[in-house]
Order: sequence, then structure tokens, then C-alpha cells
Amino acid sequence: MFKLPESVTVYDASQIVEMDLKLGNETMFEINIGIMHEINNEFSKKESTIIENLLKERPNPILLIQDEANQMKVLKKYNLLYRIDDDLYTVSPELINAYNEIVLDLKYPALEVLSEDQRQTVRGLVLNDEFRENLKDITLMELLELYSNEELKDICRLYSIKGFSTKNKNGLCELISNKFFESKDIAASILDDDFSVAVLYELLASDRNSIKDVNMDSLELFPFIVGIFDRFGSIIGVLPSDVKTYLEENFDVQSKIESVQVPQTNYEIIECVQRALQIYGVVEMKHMQKLINMYLNIEVSKNELKGLFDLEGEGLIYKNYIVHPFIMDDIQEYLTFILDVPYFVPQNYEEFKVITGYSDIYQTLEMQGFSKLFKQHLIDKDKTNQDEMEVFLLTMISSSVNEAHVKLYLQNFEENHIITKMPRTKRDKFLNKIIPQIRKWIYRGHNSEEYKNLKRTDKNVVSFNNFKK
Repeated sequence: MFKLPESVTVYDASQIVEMDLKLGNETMFEINIGIMHEINNEFSKKESTIIENLLKERPNPILLIQDEANQMKVLKKYNLLYRIDDDLYTVSPELINAYNEIVLDLKYPALEVLSEDQRQTVRGLVLNDEFRENLKDITLMELLELYSNEELKDICRLYSIKGFSTKNKNGLCELISNKFFESKDIAASILDDDFSVAVLYELLASDRNSIKDVNMDSLELFPFIVGIFDRFGSIIGVLPSDVKTYLEENFDVQSKIESVQVPQTNYEIIECVQRALQIYGVVEMKHMQKLINMYLNIEVSKNELKGLFDLEGEGLIYKNYIVHPFIMDDIQEYLTFILDVPYFVPQNYEEFKVITGYSDIYQTLEMQGFSKLFKQHLIDKDKTNQDEMEVFLLTMISSSVNEAHVKLYLQNFEENHIITKMPRTKRDKFLNKIIPQIRKWIYRGHNSEEYKNLKRTDKNVVSFNNFKK
């Protein structure tokens, strides 16, 4: 049975549940030598090989895919392996260092431990995953209890449910839940809405009854049978288990999508283009067509692409390019620097999504310290506005050439009273670590190191002096 933790606040207006939870296992980053002494003889050869490879490759943070995690039976047994997404796991570098010391007699240099900001981010990812796992048993009745009385009455009015005016909250929840399952009318009405169909299809297709990274701008469009939870910056959409079973047994949502021709493929195309703009800034139509065909197995014409973005306003069209709004004013100058640069192209869509996601752990963990510093110095203390500025910050860094370029932006922010003056030493220390790792628009999705490897001579390397914003 699903149970909400005690520290829960339900915001009536947005129907977002915001929670402040502590990690249950406080030893996540406090692995001591004693633990390794107790378990070191239990590791299989496959586990030992994976751990030794981590010491050789030195990832920061440590990420394990599902196949690798399945081999780590000892770590699972002692709850030392943490899931952070459907097919992604992590272990603490302290644990690997303890193995290196006890089992391998310091054969390799110790792994760098995570900063406190990185630890907080990993804790948040672990808690999000634990929360999603906890949500697998939530029922419609339990979800309805999170709504306010007035919201429940609005649901009754919307779906012509009679007899609600004199009922208390529990009575309202029972009334709506009973009506939903007794008659197909409410579900059928929900499935008449193209957006709801697309959302429900995504939830039904998920391995769990939840999806994460829901678009904040569309929350008011979600049907009441989908719960929305705000967890550590990730918006999670949840379909109650009994509702999921009911829809699967009584409705063919897949056929519904095809019959109404919901632009489910359009959603997929738009998402793919949005991700391309995050990694490239500006992308040629013909390259976007190739990406869509390669990643989604969908053929789309240039006119169809133009039509989508004229309609949805998700990107700006300039001649045969789709352009991020951030650089539209300088697009002609921008194009002169990127025309001869080959695109960075991830091998598959999963890799493409990981690399292009603003919430991607690779970027987020590296950005945490700087984002925190940035937010501390923002003059506007409104949380929503601060979150928007944080996304703008990531966009700004992606479009920059080097640290100097970013510093000019920050100086401009200070002069325009967007931020207060930041401590230069601390700021520059973060930037020196962040800039080389971020994939740059000016390098067509390559990071600095990859771009240097592409360009063996100085004549083709873009410099800040040659690029004006």
C-alpha cells in the first residue's frame, strides 16, 4: 500500500506535492574499512572485475548500467548499490576505495570522492527512484485524497458526477473513485483528449506506473487520474496501479492514438529536435531529418518539420536551419564559425537523450556547485524565477566558447543587477572545471577536448576574439 511520508504539503493551485525527505541509509558516503573486511571474501570474479575496471577508468560519479548492476550481487545483498534511474545505478567511491585498500592492497590510486553538492544530487536521484518505487502501489482513492475539497468538486462538475454537494472529503474521494470504475464514461471522456491519450500511453508503456521529467508548462492539462509530484527538481507523473490495470483491460490506448492520429510521432519529433537544439544550438534541416530517421525510425520532410515548429513554437526557423532562440539574433555570424565543423552524433537515442538532457547526471553533478553559487547571488529570490535562470545559465554555458565568454555574461548580469558580485576565485575555479566538459554549440556538440582532436591546426579553431555576441 502506498503511504506518503509525514512531511507533505499539497499545493491546491498546481496539484504538486513537494516533499523534503532524508536518505534512509546514512552510510551511503561513509563506507568504512570494517565493512569491506566483512564482505571482501564474498565477491565473485565478475564483481571483482567490474570494481577493478572502475578503479582503472576512474569515473566521477560512478555509474553502472543494468547488466553491470545485475552482477553486483554482494553489493545488492548489503544494500550498497543504489538505483538512480530505471537502468542506471551508482556506488560510492568510498566503497571502491575500501576494496582497493583491503583486497587490492592499494594497487590503484584512490578515486576522487564526491563533493558535498554532488552527494546531495546523488542522494536526490536515489530518493527519487525510491519514491517512484513506492508509488507502484498507489490507488486512485489514495491519489484523490491529495486533492483539496474544491478540486474534488471541480472534478465532479467536469465529469457530471451528481450528489457531491453535501459530501465531506472522504465521501468525495469515494464517489469519484466508484464512478470512475463503475462506468467507462469518465475514462472514455479523458481518452477523447489527444494530450491525455499521449500522456496515458507514455505511462502505460513505462516499466513502472510512473514517468519523470514531466513538462512543467503542461501540468494543468494532465487528467486528474495522473498524480504530479515534485521531487528534487524532477517532476514525476504517476498513474495509480488500479487505474493502469483498468485502462489496460478496458481500452486500447495504442489504437486510440493511431485512430485520432495524435501527433505522438509529432511529440517524439519535437522532443528530438528540442534535444538537438540543446546540443547543437543550430541544426540543419537535412541533419535533423537524418537524426529523426536514425533515432526514431520516422521519415519527415523539410516542410513537415517547418510546419511543426511554426505551429508549436518550439524552435525558430531560419532558411534551412532550426535555431535555438538564444542565438537567433546572431545566427548569420554564428553560421560562419560552424559550417565546417562536423556534428557530434551519439550512436543511439538513449545516449543522445543522456547527453542532451539538462537534467543529465553528467552535466548536473558537475554544475551543482556553480548553480548553487549562481542562485545564491541572484537578486530575484523567487524559486520559479531562479529555476528558469538556472536553465538559462546552462544554455549560456553551452553556447560559450571558453571561460572568458561566460565571465562576460556574468559581468553583464552584475551590471544589470540580475546577480550580485560573485567571489571571483570561487567562480573561476568552478568554470575551469565546467567549461571543458560541456558540449558546445560552437563545436557542434563536441566538448573542448573532442574539438581539439578534430582540429589539428590552429587555423580552424574558434577563438573568443573571433566570435562576437
